Amino acid sequence: MAGPTTFYEHVLPLFTDMDIECMASRRTPVLLASYDWWLVKDDDIYTNYENALDRVTSGSMPLGGPRWEQASIDVLIAWKNGGFQRGPEPVDPPEEEA
Repeated sequence: MAGPTTFYEHVLPLFTDMDIECMASRRTPVLLASYDWWLVKDDDIYTNYENALDRVTSGSMPLGGPRWEQASIDVLIAWKNGGFQRGPEPVDPPEEEA
């Protein structure tokens, strides 16, 4: 992977639309598609990041599997080690006119 690991280019694509929708609908929403959600801190701990990393590492997330491969877990770790770079937000392609 060339350049820094970024949220929009490298981390967000690790999650399916179903992962994002399922986790957002929980009693306590898990906002996988929100850059800011990942960076919630409690003292010096990025609580949401650490919880998500623990769950994908243990295989309890994504719900119903399949378990993440180590390369995907390594992307999350590289993102933290690189300072949680946001990267450019994706731009929706313009809708075609009929």
